[in-house]
Amino acid sequence: KFSPAQRYKPFTEDIGGTKNVLQEMVVKRDKTAGPSMFGDVVFGTHKGKNVVAKTIGGKGAAGAMQIRMMEKQGVITAATSNALIKAQERLQVNEVQAAQLAGKHGFGPKFVAAGDNTLITEAARGRPLTSQDLALRYAQGKGQKEAAEDPAKFLQKVAALRVRGLTKGTEISSTNKARIVENLARMHTLGVAHNDLHPGNVFISSKGAEFIDYG
Repeated sequence: KFSPAQRYKPFTEDIGGTKNVLQEMVVKRDKTAGPSMFGDVVFGTHKGKNVVAKTIGGKGAAGAMQIRMMEKQGVITAATSNALIKAQERLQVNEVQAAQLAGKHGFGPKFVAAGDNTLITEAARGRPLTSQDLALRYAQGKGQKEAAEDPAKFLQKVAALRVRGLTKGTEISSTNKARIVENLARMHTLGVAHNDLHPGNVFISSKGAEFIDYG
């Protein structure tokens, strides 16, 4: 266990030829990520795979203001606040190493490349935990009756629930709990602590759970 100041170390190598991947990557203009205080996220395809490129930096004073606000609200400590501000301008070693392990051992998307302040991985399978979980619980609950009465309407509702986004005050289904715990065990056995595991960073598919954003 290390203090935030010890964990953050700029990544200065180049693994996998980041520039070549970015040049060959076909960007999906119709798909965007939410705003981030650390950089920009671009979705696209590369060699037939859906990929995500996360480029750190460029947020400056605006990002620092968000971090200081969290410190003021007591969400994070002053030490963490200072470390996060430093981390805004550089891709960090711990995020690259965790992403490599995640892709290799199956608790996160497969690693593609890292360098020049950019981390590229394959896109996570499935959808964020909360939206996927709501759809699963509907399908296992009252949706069964509706499926028998009107299959087309049932399928439309499941599809709508999967893309709705975050929900409030819901329990995680037993199926998804098992998927998450299995990959948490795999991750922790390898000595990786995520430190920012929330429903938006957990993706669920029929093949299990995947965790993203190890920075």
